[in-house]
Amino acid sequence: MADFYRTVGKHSVLTSVPELAGQLGNNLEPSPSGLPVAVFGEGHRDLGSLAVGTAVFWWPNHAQELSSLLGLDLQPSSLPQVPGVLPGFIVDEADFAVPQTITATQIRLWLFRNGVSLEAVQSAIDAIPDEAARGETRIQWEYAPYVERSHPFINALGQSLGLTSEQIDQAFVEAARL
Repeated sequence: MADFYRTVGKHSVLTSVPELAGQLGNNLEPSPSGLPVAVFGEGHRDLGSLAVGTAVFWWPNHAQELSSLLGLDLQPSSLPQVPGVLPGFIVDEADFAVPQTITATQIRLWLFRNGVSLEAVQSAIDAIPDEAARGETRIQWEYAPYVERSHPFINALGQSLGLTSEQIDQAFVEAARL
């Protein structure tokens, strides 16, 4: 996202879409003084830095809704739409809570997208010295449909992959959105 909000009436709009930023003008502020609105473009998915209560929209999918909210005639160019996104959901505290359970697919996608190979996970499991713990961890990793944040093997596996507990929490937050 951009570093500055743009004041539009009673709203403070944060956007990483240059086309939209140009249409909103140059009335910049470092933090939201009005009702916060975030507008994402294709490829932007990080909600971590948004203020609680932020209304989130996608450009150009929700140009009409955003125009109505801000009282402006915002015209998208030929930017491609992002499939499957919903307009105007409100970011709240629950969006930042660490989920206690995610699917096995979600964590594997997160690992892949963050440069951690499944082979590295397998190597970390293979390096567990206790045979019984190694066997149970392998079964959990290979067959469990869900991954529990509180399961003992998660922190141990994370540490062997070079992740702190806080980074593992963040991985669960991000993976839950996939």
